[in-house]
Amino acid sequence: HSGQILMQRVLAQRSLSTTSAAPQAEPHKSSNKDEEEGATPDNAAEKDSTNHAVVSTFDLFSIGVGPSSSHTVGPMRAGKIFVQDLVDHKVLTKVSSIKVDLYGSLALTGIGHGTPNATLMGLEGELPETVPTETIITRVQAMHDTNTISLNGTHRVRFNPDKDMTLHYYESLPQHPNGMRFTVFDSNGDMLATN
Repeated sequence: HSGQILMQRVLAQRSLSTTSAAPQAEPHKSSNKDEEEGATPDNAAEKDSTNHAVVSTFDLFSIGVGPSSSHTVGPMRAGKIFVQDLVDHKVLTKVSSIKVDLYGSLALTGIGHGTPNATLMGLEGELPETVPTETIITRVQAMHDTNTISLNGTHRVRFNPDKDMTLHYYESLPQHPNGMRFTVFDSNGDMLATN
């Protein structure tokens, strides 16, 4: 119940603090003469231009695996985006192996929060909303057993999760403390792409 009240307060504050920068066609006329004399068209329009924010449940909550969406939904989407970029740039079929690097908090709490598994599902082409969660553990185990991963669900490459996924516990990328890097290589070991 207290969580519901807190959410209502957050939504109320958000809707009250959202204002439009566009001036209104006709400034509001005040019935108080003192207010009217001090009001300019710009600040009168600003006073009346308060709009309500549109907030969807989807802005507040997300569907995903694991106890922490920032450690599962984001990494899964990042993996999916990376392999989709490989497809779009016609590089996927040239990939022979992949390395994954998780940094900062993604590495420190990642295993407990499901980050490695979510990341691997994204690389296999899954999305948080549609991944068959009952298959995640067996699919990741199969990666360990075969030392391969099926990028985008269509292209099998060498990948030993114990060696090719590195958790950088005390290192962060400059852009964000919870960063990750994907790097793919061709059959000669030459780098094809990284992000």
